[in-house]
Amino acid sequence: MGWGGIKNGKLLERAAGNFDVLFTVDRDFAGLGDQVAQPIGVVILQVGSTDFEALLPHMDAVNAAVAQVGPGEVLRIGG
Repeated sequence: MGWGGIKNGKLLERAAGNFDVLFTVDRDFAGLGDQVAQPIGVVILQVGSTDFEALLPHMDAVNAAVAQVGPGEVLRIGG
């Protein structure tokens, strides 16, 4: 979407205007509290890697979290 380099706050604003949930493995998002001031759910997978093989075992938990998270909520998986 051409959003590379956009920082967390602006990224949340843009994503909230286009999506219901933001899923990320970005460690910079780990410092978020349990709530965000945007009408979007955030799911953070904290496994310390972006390698496909490291992420794959967590996809069932990711799918469940994406289905569960509500607007303004932050859910963390792993770590």
